[in-house]
Amino acid sequence: MTAPVIAAVFVIAVLLSAAATEGCRRLALRLGVTDRPGGYKQHREPIPYLGGLAIVAGTLGPAAGAAVLFGAPPKLTVVAVAALVVAATGLADDVEPLGPVLRLVVETGAALLVVLAGVRLALSGVWWLDAAATVAWIVLLTNAVNLLDNMDGAAAAAVGVVALVLGLGTATLTVPLLCLAGACAGFLWHNRPPARIFMGDAGSLFLGFCLATGAVLVAPPTPLPAATTVLLVGLLPLLDTALVVISRRRAGRKWYLGGRDHTAHRLRTVGLSAGQVAGVLACGAGAAATLAVLVGAGTVTAVAGLVVWLCATTAAVTALLRVPVCAVSRAS
Repeated sequence: MTAPVIAAVFVIAVLLSAAATEGCRRLALRLGVTDRPGGYKQHREPIPYLGGLAIVAGTLGPAAGAAVLFGAPPKLTVVAVAALVVAATGLADDVEPLGPVLRLVVETGAALLVVLAGVRLALSGVWWLDAAATVAWIVLLTNAVNLLDNMDGAAAAAVGVVALVLGLGTATLTVPLLCLAGACAGFLWHNRPPARIFMGDAGSLFLGFCLATGAVLVAPPTPLPAATTVLLVGLLPLLDTALVVISRRRAGRKWYLGGRDHTAHRLRTVGLSAGQVAGVLACGAGAAATLAVLVGAGTVTAVAGLVVWLCATTAAVTALLRVPVCAVSRAS
C-alpha cells in the first residue's frame, strides 16, 4: 500500500470519527444517555455519552475498507470482532451499569478469542503460559485505559499519539493503527476541554483493547524485547493505574472507587490547565511509544528500555503521590 493511500485512509478516519461524534452527541441527548454531575465529577452540566461509537466507526470503517481493497491477515478480523464485543459491553454499561464481574468476564473472553486466533506474546516458548500472559496483558491494559479516561481529552490524546507513533514506526500494523489514531483525532475535536461529549466505557474499553492487542502484534518474537515493548506502549495507563491503586490503599479506600486522584487530576492541582494536561500526557505516552518502536527495531536494547520504563514509572508515581488530591469518591 502506497503512502498516499495510507494518508488518505488516515484522513478518512479523522473525518468519519469527527462527523460521527456530532451525530452520536445529538443521539445521546435525544435518548438521555448522559453523564450527570455529582460526586467526584467536575462538569456542571450533563454531558452526552456515546462518543465511543464514533471512535469505533472511525477506526473499523476505514480499516475494513482498506482490508477489502488490499487484503489483511485473518487474525485482524478476529481482533476487530473481539473489539466490537468489548465496545458493545462498554456501551451497555454506559446505558445501565453492568458491574465489574460481567465486564471482566467479557473482556477475558474477548482476549482469549484473539489469543486463539494467533495474537500472542512470545515470552516463554510454552504455548499456554504465553497465552495466559497475553490474556492477562490485554485485560490489564484495557482496564488501565478505561481508568485513564478521567479528564477531557486525556485518553483520546494519549492513545491517539501512541497509535500514531506505532503506526508510523512499524510496518506490520500501519493501517489499523493509523485508523485508530485518526479516530481519536476526530473524536478529540469534540472532546477537547471543555468537552461536548464523552467517549464512555464503549470508547475507553475499545481503545484499551485495540492498544493492548496492537502492542502484542508489533512486539518482536523474543522474550525480553517483547515484554519491554508492550510495557513501554502501556506505560502511561499502567502508571496511572499503579498511582491510584497505591494512593487508595494508603487512604484505606477501595481501588475501584472513582476519585480525583489520577495523574490528570494531580497535574491540574499543580497548576496545569485541562488542555495542558492532555498535552503532557500525550507527549509522555508518545515518548514511551517511540522508545517501544526503537526497542522493537533493535536500535535500543531491551534492557535499556526496561530500565527507562522502571525509572520513569517509579519517579512519576513517587512525585505524583506527593500532590494533594480530593477524596470525594463513588463506585465506578
